[in-house]
Amino acid sequence: MTSAEEITELKKKLSALERKLEKIGKSQRSAVVNLSSQIGEIINGIESVQENGKAISNLSLSPRIRLAKKAMLLGKGLRHFEMDVQSEFDKDLISEEIGDKFMSIIKLIRENKMQLAKEGMGYFEDIVALSRECEMMEEEISKKDKILKKEQFRIQKAL
Repeated sequence: MTSAEEITELKKKLSALERKLEKIGKSQRSAVVNLSSQIGEIINGIESVQENGKAISNLSLSPRIRLAKKAMLLGKGLRHFEMDVQSEFDKDLISEEIGDKFMSIIKLIRENKMQLAKEGMGYFEDIVALSRECEMMEEEISKKDKILKKEQFRIQKAL
């Protein structure tokens, strides 16, 4: 049975999470989460290509061509990501500080310093994790709130 105290406790936890996310602002949160997931996918793809490149160095030409095509697509994806960051900054959807952090990660990727790029992603991974936790908490609050309202309505109807 859901109680008002449970909902109040969840709301307190949610407000604590939102205070942690205040550093990026609520208006920037969706853009930052979207951009963070894009750059994360690009980094994972590049690491995959690098691992496969080491494994197929002595194979025939066909797998190497496919690997080179995938690498070119990832390079294009990185350029598109850079344009997305610039576009989001121009629209004031992300701050200059966050834009600079994304651009430094792009620079590290281009210099083939993947470990440093992954370390730079730590900041954004924390934001994404907190944002997801907030969303889950909001969903749980709304579900429990609906259950509580139904129970209150049943009690009123019984009286």
